Amino acid sequence: MNISNKNKALIKIFGYLVKDTGKLLLDPYIGNVSSIIEGLVINSKNFYDEMNKKKLYELYMGIEQLDDDTEKKFTRANLAFLIKKFMQDDEDNKTHLYSKLAINISKSDIPDEQRIDFISMLSALTVYDINFMKKVYIYDIFDIKGFKNTAEQLLKITESQEGREIKSINKLYANGLIFEPNKGKAAGQYYKPTEYLKNFILMLFDSQELTPDAIGEHEKNKSDIFFMKNSEYMSKKEYYDELVINSLESLGYSLIINTEVYGPYNDKSSIYMSIDNDKALTKGENGELFLQLIIKTNEDVFFNRKNISPDRYLLSLDDFNKRKMDNDKDTNEIKKILRSIIEELKNQNY
Repeated sequence: MNISNKNKALIKIFGYLVKDTGKLLLDPYIGNVSSIIEGLVINSKNFYDEMNKKKLYELYMGIEQLDDDTEKKFTRANLAFLIKKFMQDDEDNKTHLYSKLAINISKSDIPDEQRIDFISMLSALTVYDINFMKKVYIYDIFDIKGFKNTAEQLLKITESQEGREIKSINKLYANGLIFEPNKGKAAGQYYKPTEYLKNFILMLFDSQELTPDAIGEHEKNKSDIFFMKNSEYMSKKEYYDELVINSLESLGYSLIINTEVYGPYNDKSSIYMSIDNDKALTKGENGELFLQLIIKTNEDVFFNRKNISPDRYLLSLDDFNKRKMDNDKDTNEIKKILRSIIEELKNQNY
């Protein structure tokens, strides 16, 4: 593309992007906006060197690549301020972030002062700061494998002893992007993203760029129930699946069936359930046969072992076994008992 065509492309992109005095400029070659672009690009040789002209071109082309057919609301003042901050920025690898910010704020209804603030914030933060901010956001939103809970995740990254990370933490805090939820308390101090950070980061990244995979981490497997795959369960898997697993799934509960090797550091579930590995079956006073189940919150089983009650929940097997012999697969009574226990535990306050 020759220089003339490049210049025309720059003007064209911003011609429909800029909204001045409440009126969309449809003609890219008419009005003050065109004069701004022409002054910056076509007649820039006495003001910008060739490197800056190339930098401007990359910004505009980035905006064109990200653009869609939605109406843009971007005042002349917003545009001029963004270009000014962009040209003053020494980090060339932030160009795509300026392009993304330009598109997203022009599509939003946020007030002018917040637009200016977002542009200033992007200018003030380094790429390293922004990547660290992204990590804080992801660690707050997602359950990451290898950690007990969100607080432990955030504590790890905000207790860093690495110099650049400490510098980024201080900068994010000073700019109102993170705060201390436990400030003044004896508990471990960690930082969480403010609503301001959450709004700002969505102007810079798409949703697929804000996932654990994007920063080399992995999200925990999620389910309603973590069912322990112990030796008792495996010894009669088909029978227990028909009795318990199928009943739970037909009630609409999602399950992770796994071994203790994994547990809550890789799996996110509200309820822990297992068949008593030491004594799976017990008899009642009338000789009725029961299956002994351990059903607790995951928190109690894996982290509050002192609070684990020796009590077991009992499922009557006589009726189920009789129905099974008659090829009757009705497990409504079993389902009713399981649902009652699970919902009671889920509603408990810990």
